[in-house]
Amino acid sequence: MVLLDAIYGAFSLCAAAFASFCHHAFDHAAHRGCRRHRPLSLLFGVILCGVRPLFIVAPSRMLSCMAQRRLIVGAMVEQLQKLDAMEDAVTNRVILHYLRKKRIARMKRKAAANRPFRQRRSWWRFRNSMSSNRFKRYFRMSKECFELLCEKIIENEGDDVFKSEDYLNEQLYNGGRESNLMRAHQETTGGFICGEIKLALTLRLLAGGSYLDLSLLFETGSSYAYTIFHDVLEEWILRNKLVNINGVDYFSNDQAMCDVALQFARSSNGTLNGCIGAIDGWIVKIRRPRVKDGVENPGSFFSRKGFYGVNVQCIVDKKKRILWRSIQSRGAEHDSTAFKNSKFYKDCLLPNWRKLAEKGFYFIGDSAYALKAFLLTPYDNVLHGSAQDNFNYFHSSARIAVECAFGEIELR
Repeated sequence: MVLLDAIYGAFSLCAAAFASFCHHAFDHAAHRGCRRHRPLSLLFGVILCGVRPLFIVAPSRMLSCMAQRRLIVGAMVEQLQKLDAMEDAVTNRVILHYLRKKRIARMKRKAAANRPFRQRRSWWRFRNSMSSNRFKRYFRMSKECFELLCEKIIENEGDDVFKSEDYLNEQLYNGGRESNLMRAHQETTGGFICGEIKLALTLRLLAGGSYLDLSLLFETGSSYAYTIFHDVLEEWILRNKLVNINGVDYFSNDQAMCDVALQFARSSNGTLNGCIGAIDGWIVKIRRPRVKDGVENPGSFFSRKGFYGVNVQCIVDKKKRILWRSIQSRGAEHDSTAFKNSKFYKDCLLPNWRKLAEKGFYFIGDSAYALKAFLLTPYDNVLHGSAQDNFNYFHSSARIAVECAFGEIELR
């Protein structure tokens, strides 16, 4: 009996090694991408585990091995059923995703087929249909000023970026690849939006127009109107190439300062001879800053006028053209403090005020600023008809240019 058990044990080891080799071979084929071999591997394991105890187990242990065989076969069959259910779920998800994509594509084709044809409005027809006064009231500038602005943008950005109406018409019929692309756009969406219409839409939004009315007027999408607005401001307008307001360059140009001084001298009959600019502060209204936006003290932006704002310091000439500006102070700061904290004051005026005094140049400002050798302020508590009162009259008459500049910017 002992010898028989030893023979059975040796045969059992050989059968187990052969079964393990075949099982791993089928698993290797399944992991390499043959999904059809995976159930076969499980089935082979079931057969080996079920049949092996019949031949390699000693007769004394036959009954216990039969019970183990039933448990192993049941576990294998359960795993095989789970694998089949998982493959069915994956297949169902793939089919549902494909049907969903087909339905969305069908809906898009149907919407494109029912989309009404859109014809872009011609800018030159629109421009010629408006009188000069109506155009200026609508866009806050004359037709000549608008065309000059377009020319400056084309000069800085290029006609291929601005895409004027003349440029689009020329490219449409030149017969190249660009012509085919533009023809396809014209047949589907009505064509490209020319740069003049983009600029006019932006100016009208800045003047207080509604994006809904402008989208109907210029045949653009209602949601696309603000996209045009931000692109024009960020890419075309707010560039130093278009309007370079640099106080340092102005301060180092003696000829430019002499021209501005001549303007103020003529307006005051020679009383203010040497004035090279009028300075004042302007509170620009903004939304209330929040702490989560990185502002440590939002209350410092609350101005004396009862709203949140930014203190903007500007120097203008007699023609109300801005020569220098500083947009770095909070609304609660005093004008004098905001001016002293500016880089122009610290780096240019304080080190070089003697040069200005030698040339006879100075700025003028209201009583909010401190009196300096380069900054003249009006007299306080003067008598009517006195020399100081006469000085204050010419001083305020010249300084009103900066107030008018702020008012025109707000009206625009």
